[in-house]
Amino acid sequence: MPDAEIPAGAICYRELGPWKADQVPTGLQKRHNVKEGCWVKLQVLDGQILFIWDDSDNETRDTETLLSAGEHIIIPPIRPHHLELNWDTEIKLDFYRVE
Repeated sequence: MPDAEIPAGAICYRELGPWKADQVPTGLQKRHNVKEGCWVKLQVLDGQILFIWDDSDNETRDTETLLSAGEHIIIPPIRPHHLELNWDTEIKLDFYRVE
C-alpha cells in the first residue's frame, strides 16, 4: 500500500501531545485504528519509535517503519496499527478531517 496522504482541503481539528515515552497512552501500543473520515499525522519530536501496520499477512519488514526525530507518518482511516516504544522518545498527533 502506498504512503497515505492527508486529503487536500482537510483541516486539523485536534492535536494531542507532545508525550514522552512514559506518557504515551497504552492504547496506542496495542492494535487500534483511526475512525472513518479521519487521518492522523504522527510526528516524532525526539528519539525513535517503531510503527507497525497490523493488517498485513506479509511478515516482511515493509509492515514496520522505524521513525526518528524529525520524521512523521500519515495514518489513514480504519487501517489497524500500533506503536512500539523501545527508545526514549517524544511524539505528537495531529488529527485531520475534510469538512
